[in-house]
Amino acid sequence: MPRKRRIPKLRREPLSPGLLEFLTTGDHWAHQAQATGLCGAWALFIECPLERHQLQRWQEHRVEVLAIHLRQAPGTRPWAWWRWSAMEPRRVLTGDEFLKPKTTPTAWDFWWRERFGVPAFAQIRPRGYVGVPSIESQAAYLDRLGLLADEERARLTPADFEAEAHDPFRTSEEELAEAVAGGGDGARVAQRMARDLGNRRTITA
Repeated sequence: MPRKRRIPKLRREPLSPGLLEFLTTGDHWAHQAQATGLCGAWALFIECPLERHQLQRWQEHRVEVLAIHLRQAPGTRPWAWWRWSAMEPRRVLTGDEFLKPKTTPTAWDFWWRERFGVPAFAQIRPRGYVGVPSIESQAAYLDRLGLLADEERARLTPADFEAEAHDPFRTSEEELAEAVAGGGDGARVAQRMARDLGNRRTITA
């Protein structure tokens, strides 16, 4: 029986600006590429090619990253905290009828963990629906779960705890219906979008 190849841990390294940017925003590329050029951004992929390596870096630098982040943005948490430390997604206050259906308790966990706690919604605006869903703010989430320290809370205002509007819609049923009515490739694309973006009904002209 072949032996399972062991993937070694990375050697501990200081918290570089590029790694701090990644753990804070989840973005491998943007700011690091602007600061050091493509090679600098690519080096981050070489350093942390696997999720387990990225998790290792978060575990190594968690305290330092959180301290830096909280000085700049109290009442929120960095991307890596949501990715690996958060306990649950943020609550939907209005528009929960648009949530993606869950077939298992952990279905769609990958989605909210990659998006600062925002749950997975269907992405097609229904006919006649005006407005967008709302979710609890990061500050309200942290307060609800008892994760706000007194010093952090003192730096927040009532506005930080207000609901956040969230627009998940990439298209509308009316737009897709027009595409279906046009026939041809546009109709096929519209039906595929209806399936992929989470509409529960067949789009017809």
